[in-house]
Amino acid sequence: MRDRIPFLKIKARVFCQATESRPRVEQALRHVIGDASLMEDRAEGYHGNPITILSGEVSKAGEMRKVIDRLGGREKMREEILPSIEERVDDNGLLHLRLSKQAAYLGETKLVHGKSPGGIIHLEFKVRAYPASLDNMLRAVRDWLE
Repeated sequence: MRDRIPFLKIKARVFCQATESRPRVEQALRHVIGDASLMEDRAEGYHGNPITILSGEVSKAGEMRKVIDRLGGREKMREEILPSIEERVDDNGLLHLRLSKQAAYLGETKLVHGKSPGGIIHLEFKVRAYPASLDNMLRAVRDWLE
């Protein structure tokens, strides 16, 4: 039996600038989130440039396992995020990851560290923990990773 995933859902979001190819940005997002339904929003940049925001969400265990597998599985996630877990889980119970949009377009998953500008796919994992406290959420993610 597989270990229970400590997440309620996984949401992915990416910005598509006016200078980017929307089909390519969508392909990068689909590499991460799979066949989830995508939502599209419009925004305007600082200089009035149009920005398309694409997002998708998975909430079924099987779909979440596929996303985790695309990220390299639990072992790779352990190596990549466990050292910085306190900075990645917020008070709202979201585990935040940032992936390279370019790498995802090329069929790879590459975690981006620090505050690099642009070219990012944002992932939010809603952590399942009761009672919902930051300590319990951190413990749930750590226990699953270890």
